[in-house]
Amino acid sequence: MVGDRRGWWWRFDLRSIVRGILAIGVLLLAAVGSQADDRLPDESALLARLAANADDYEAAYELGNHYYDRGLRSEAEEQFRAALTSQPDHIGARVGLGAVLNELGESEAALEELNRVLQLAPDDVLAICGRGQAFYALRRYAEAMEDYERALQIDPKSQLAYYYRGIAFADAGIFKEAIREWERVVQIEPNSETARIAREGIEVLDSMLSSQ
Repeated sequence: MVGDRRGWWWRFDLRSIVRGILAIGVLLLAAVGSQADDRLPDESALLARLAANADDYEAAYELGNHYYDRGLRSEAEEQFRAALTSQPDHIGARVGLGAVLNELGESEAALEELNRVLQLAPDDVLAICGRGQAFYALRRYAEAMEDYERALQIDPKSQLAYYYRGIAFADAGIFKEAIREWERVVQIEPNSETARIAREGIEVLDSMLSSQ
């Protein structure tokens, strides 16, 4: 899920192949955070709660997570916005909205949402990483890397920050450095989903390096 603190390419040259393969990992990681909750929400129960009380922002927030996990980005956006209508300072819903907007190509709007989160919670690592991704989508690469570094200063074991730094290095064609970043991801928590995706990236880049 995005909001409950648990994851954002193209054609035929070498770098584009890397991007295309790793895009799956980026989308999955938009939902990775420091307080993962793997329980699957009961959609019908959440809808019933909202039918009984349209201001139940926690139900809207959980439903947004549920839709996000199913790949229903527009529906997720609607529910995150509904949660924020009732509770404007709900950090999880605003981080979730920022992630969705960035994936929908509305990166400037995503920045606005994530900057608001960071006004409320300046050290929120997931929001910092998300803002880094929005900067990256806007080709503001230096600012993206600054955010990843800041996230690691706050939490030296942030798998997400290391993973996104690896994406940046891979995108720049600096494959050995990308591999080193993803090896850190695996070392931190070997059995996590983030580590599994990082291993896939390492295999891709190792294969490319060996064929050069």
